Amino acid sequence: YAFSGTALQSVTIPDSVTSISDAAFQSCRNLQSVTIPDSVTSIANYTFIDCTSLQNVTIPDSVKSIGKQAFRDCFKLQSVTIPEGVTSIGDSAFIRCLSIKTLVLRSTIFNGVADILSKYFPSSRLTLKDLTLGSAIVTIGTTAFKSCSSLQSVTIGDSVTSIGPGAFQGCSSLQSVTIPDSVTSIGSHAFEHCSALRSVTIPDSVTSIGIYAFSGSALQSVTIPDGVTSIGQYVFSSCSALQSVTIPDSVTSIGRSAFQSCSAL
Repeated sequence: YAFSGTALQSVTIPDSVTSISDAAFQSCRNLQSVTIPDSVTSIANYTFIDCTSLQNVTIPDSVKSIGKQAFRDCFKLQSVTIPEGVTSIGDSAFIRCLSIKTLVLRSTIFNGVADILSKYFPSSRLTLKDLTLGSAIVTIGTTAFKSCSSLQSVTIGDSVTSIGPGAFQGCSSLQSVTIPDSVTSIGSHAFEHCSALRSVTIPDSVTSIGIYAFSGSALQSVTIPDGVTSIGQYVFSSCSALQSVTIPDSVTSIGRSAFQSCSAL
């Protein structure tokens, strides 16, 4: 409780500090920014709980753990970066952070996790606008960012090999996605109902695209890479803006209703 309840507006923690103790800044409701040095390896339980004015905090690469409810009720926190070295995030660490617009996720703890937002950032589904997934993430888990209705920009790291089922399903503000050359599979429903999605680059590395993967999107043209041998059921169904599709010689089968209701094709 070192500074709990004080009227601090900004804090620069010196390089000599290696850990921040439980509830150190609890209820510092005027605190707007915090600078944490590279010497810090852990952020303890409740450290910034109820810092209702906190907008900016940079978590350095040295941090390995973030305690439970560490940032709970930081209503104005807008940007969060989880470095690659973080190996644990406590329960409800970012619960009721109602303003998070930017997430940069670099830690392996997010690798393959289903419904990442519900588990780690439960109050951010409607506010998140910009997402970056770092090089430690190999698999984007099932429904990882489903129904992020404000999400506009996604940067997928070059290490990702698969995009799981429903990973971005219902991200209705997402307009374009660049899928890196490392990706080999796009899961079923991965971008279904991304109703603003006008542009997507599917790299040559992709060999499988699941059912309904782009159904209901606003895609105008699609080039399917040479590695794909089959186009599954309903993959591009209800893409009413789709005008052009290039299908390579490698494709030997096209599933039922793959292009159903593509009225502009």
